[in-house]
Amino acid sequence: MRCPNIDSDHFLVKAVIKQKLSVICKKKLKPALKWNKINLQNPSKLQEYRSLLHTKLTNLVPKQEINDEWEQIKTTIVNAARDVIQTQDTPPRNEWWDEECKKIIQEKNKARKKWLQLKTRIRWNTYINKRNQANKVCTRKKKK
Repeated sequence: MRCPNIDSDHFLVKAVIKQKLSVICKKKLKPALKWNKINLQNPSKLQEYRSLLHTKLTNLVPKQEINDEWEQIKTTIVNAARDVIQTQDTPPRNEWWDEECKKIIQEKNKARKKWLQLKTRIRWNTYINKRNQANKVCTRKKKK
């Protein structure tokens, strides 16, 4: 495969493998909740969480099954934490990626395709220059 650009003088090899899976469906894992640490360090919020949790846990109705009781306790704790402590917003991935990076990567890929069509020294040098520029721009943006 000549199309994918992996910044190497090698080409990718593609293999198609078909296999019938015996497992029909799998449970998808939910991402873990991240609690707001600033609210946890605040003594007034922490006291409010403790009092709310205490009142909710004392008002629980006992269940016969241990698993049902555990689920009830767990949901009570999570709901109290969600009400008082709140969850922390996850930062966006690759916040450094913008139009400038996208544009320079596209220019690099065009230069590579031109070099693949006709392998000359001039096209190779332009491709190398574009690749170096793209690497410099992306690393500069990542460090900010």
